[in-house]
Amino acid sequence: MPFKKGYSGNPAGRPTKHKLFREALVYLLRQPLVGNRIGLPKKPTIEQVMARNLIMKAIRGHIPSLKLIFNIVDGKVEPAVPDYFDDPPIQTKPEPKMSDRERALHIKELFLLAEREAAVIVEDK
Repeated sequence: MPFKKGYSGNPAGRPTKHKLFREALVYLLRQPLVGNRIGLPKKPTIEQVMARNLIMKAIRGHIPSLKLIFNIVDGKVEPAVPDYFDDPPIQTKPEPKMSDRERALHIKELFLLAEREAAVIVEDK
């Protein structure tokens, strides 16, 4: 059957080459999973092979690969919960300087106070 004049012999055209790694990754993420493999074109680009390897690692449970895929596809997402550890430490008053004798008396007072509170708890039961 001869081709009609003025019509392309390949209506779908040549497949486009992916210009960005993100595009190759999204293209492969949309491909069906055959068995436990992702199908590649007959002549895959290096980007497609790298993207497939990254996806396969994520499928096998490699969490850093999964995070990387989400960051590439969706962009880096800020955590929903703010990070409180980045805040500066709370400023407290410096403890007054004590001599060794004063410190020993203070510790003894704290110890006696703890004993009294423990005795009250025991009596309440």
